Amino acid sequence: YNNRGTITFASDLENTATVEFFGNKAGNGTNNGSGGAIYNNKTITFNNLTTKFTNNESNFRSGAIYNYGNNGIITFANNSNNSIVEFSGNKTTNYGGAIFNSAGQISFANDSTVFSNNTTSSEQYSGGGAIRNAGTLTFTGNTISFESNEANGGITGFGGAIYNEDNASITFDNNADNTATVRFTNNKATRQGGAIYNGINDGDTILTFNSQAEFKDNELTDTDPDSTGAAIYNNNGASITFNNKVLFSNNKLANGTKNDIYNDGIVTFNSDTTLDGGIINSECV
Repeated sequence: YNNRGTITFASDLENTATVEFFGNKAGNGTNNGSGGAIYNNKTITFNNLTTKFTNNESNFRSGAIYNYGNNGIITFANNSNNSIVEFSGNKTTNYGGAIFNSAGQISFANDSTVFSNNTTSSEQYSGGGAIRNAGTLTFTGNTISFESNEANGGITGFGGAIYNEDNASITFDNNADNTATVRFTNNKATRQGGAIYNGINDGDTILTFNSQAEFKDNELTDTDPDSTGAAIYNNNGASITFNNKVLFSNNKLANGTKNDIYNDGIVTFNSDTTLDGGIINSECV
């Protein structure tokens, strides 16, 4: 629990060290817990490391990291080309299987970032199998992967990989070689946004892809008529911009129908785009 201090984990350029947070828990049967491994309200830096968050859990929000408030700043920095960050098997009941960024800032400037098999699961409200973001997230690495994350909810179940809230922003930046790629593969949500749920209630929610992007084999699991957006659900007032190549392939609704995007906001494509499931309620540019 970091409330007012500064924490730095670091290694030298020649000998990359490993830091792992494994099997930590927050909360019990009577008390809600947030941030199974880390609860942060100040500054934490991971510099030139292999950093792993594995099988951490909480019974309320954020299985691995809860980054709280405007003062919450977490940076995964990279001074070499072998810095790796992995979130695997983390879980919580409501929001953010691996991370809940609540009004803070998180920057991934490491070489490779992987979110796999993280889950949220609740009989009522659930969102962001890997990440729920209510602040600012920036990814500048060469490869970013969201694979087999799930948001399971009895009433909701939004954003199998990412749930991006109102007035929040996420940016996937490119590299100098124009080869940076973010991949969303085999993520699942119960109701909306198999990979990404963007925006809630007319807020200024921004999602920007300057890197290349791929959405493959993401799906929804509920056959309710309101279940839509097998890869992406973009809500009213929210915007998504693709400034580089993007590929959508084999994303499906629960009945097996291919579907890529449900859009009630603004989606802009500024480069080569491949969609094999199409867009519902499009207001695309």
